[in-house]
Amino acid sequence: MQEQNDNKNMLNDAITLVKAGQSTNARKLLESCIDANPQDVTAWLWKAKSWPSIEDRIKVLEMCLAHNPGDKFVTDALITLTRHKNRLNSISH
Repeated sequence: MQEQNDNKNMLNDAITLVKAGQSTNARKLLESCIDANPQDVTAWLWKAKSWPSIEDRIKVLEMCLAHNPGDKFVTDALITLTRHKNRLNSISH
């Protein structure tokens, strides 16, 4: 129970860091959260949000989906980001 509370507190701290623009520090906490519970979709989503590039965000969501197969929210987010990336690529060419 204590470990679960520690992970929840760590996740909340990481979210606060992402919102404050301290993504590098947040990712360290998010990695620990994910290591402790790879099925924590919320931690994965915040990890994805912490990366500046669409490509990195897509990679994170793909890893999340590997640990959470069939998760509709993650699948939809991945589809949305991929479409956005494709639109940006078509504009730049």
